[in-house]
Amino acid sequence: MKIAKVVDAKEACCIDTLSKPIEEAMALVESSAVIEVLVRPSFEKMVQRFAQDKGCTVLEQIKGEDEICFRIQKTETERKKENCMVCGGPLEYLTEPVSVTCIYCGKEERGYIRCPLGHYVCEVCHVKGAYEAVKDLSLSARDTDPLALASLMMTHPNIPMLGCENALVAAAAFMTSLRNRGYQGIEDKQIIEAIDRTQRQSISAYCGLTGVCGVPVAIGAAFSVVLGAECPKDRETAITMHVVGRVVDAIANDTGPCCCKSYVWTGLTVGSNLVKEYLNIKLPIHRERVVCSYFKRHPHGCHGARCGYFPKRV
Repeated sequence: MKIAKVVDAKEACCIDTLSKPIEEAMALVESSAVIEVLVRPSFEKMVQRFAQDKGCTVLEQIKGEDEICFRIQKTETERKKENCMVCGGPLEYLTEPVSVTCIYCGKEERGYIRCPLGHYVCEVCHVKGAYEAVKDLSLSARDTDPLALASLMMTHPNIPMLGCENALVAAAAFMTSLRNRGYQGIEDKQIIEAIDRTQRQSISAYCGLTGVCGVPVAIGAAFSVVLGAECPKDRETAITMHVVGRVVDAIANDTGPCCCKSYVWTGLTVGSNLVKEYLNIKLPIHRERVVCSYFKRHPHGCHGARCGYFPKRV
């Protein structure tokens, strides 16, 4: 890694005295250049926040006894859509959590997915940009086919091949189709509520760790919002739980390995059948029109012809 400039900011006493020399160094180097910043350990989170606010990327962080060395790229590198979001390399999926630090915001936590090179992205940073994109598309879309809506949202550059961003797509597409179909009581507020609930409970890799991925959560959140389900209620909560269970059962048949795209399309298909069963609402769903274009991007290997969405001709 070529270092364009070194900034010794160990004497900094506040954000102003920290940021000024870094900004001056950034102004002197070319776009995509890497600068090295040395700070006292107490300024660790401040540097991470500075980099995030300025649209830069912390490529490496080396901790010493009396100082921390940050290697920061001037302009934010394009986030990868497969594997590691930072470098694009294969990820490690763990069965026991390890201590990790988000490369973007500096949050320290226990995680089950990491890059062998030390890169880790927390859930909040992982969906950054995706949440806004999904919300904006859902509030403006006028299609009534949830599969068509989901396929449109998946094309947005902030939606990766795998990840809980796809669960947000499922919730948004399902609720948007209900609103556009004219179901009473579904407005923008309800769509956002379903997306928010989905984001709250969708966690990367938990499809394997607990057996429930974000897509069943998304369909369940949509039904819960529509029905007004809550803990003290009987029928509404029971239906929501039955819906989640049936979506889990359906997408389990698509597993081997896990595929978020397949899960979204299958989950929406099952959800559309269940909304007819429970609420007598018929959504104009056209599964036969769904042809996957993501099969070459799957980091764990596509099912190929075993998948119902695999193109007939490749």
